[in-house]
Amino acid sequence: MTEPASPNRTRRLRRPRALTAALLWLPLALGCAADQRDGDADLQVRWSFEPSPPVVGTSGIRLDVSDVDWSPRNGAKVVLTGLRDGIELVVDTAVGEGAGRYVARDFRFEVTGVWLLRARVETADGRWVEVEREVEVVAGAG
Repeated sequence: MTEPASPNRTRRLRRPRALTAALLWLPLALGCAADQRDGDADLQVRWSFEPSPPVVGTSGIRLDVSDVDWSPRNGAKVVLTGLRDGIELVVDTAVGEGAGRYVARDFRFEVTGVWLLRARVETADGRWVEVEREVEVVAGAG
């Protein structure tokens, strides 16, 4: 809907209330979907999986660890924990490969469904961050 234009006024578009409400709620909804974290806010952790999504059996988990300016952090200790239905099922240490990359090649997922993964990163200078992420584990190809 638009207001009629007058010689001295420009036309203004009206925004429906539903759209306004959606725009106000969008940042809140996106915030809920983000990884949960605790510790040093200047340490960044990015997750990736091979295959993606992870499958029952073994899958690879890669974490890229960096400072807030995205400069890689090498020499950290990275421990991954997998929880299913609140039960700790897997604990693995990721191996550093350089350039801030840490990999757990054979992380074992026993069942399908939503898993909570926790990564605890401790840097050589005593900083730490703990990041949690939910992932959907699917059945393997055969």
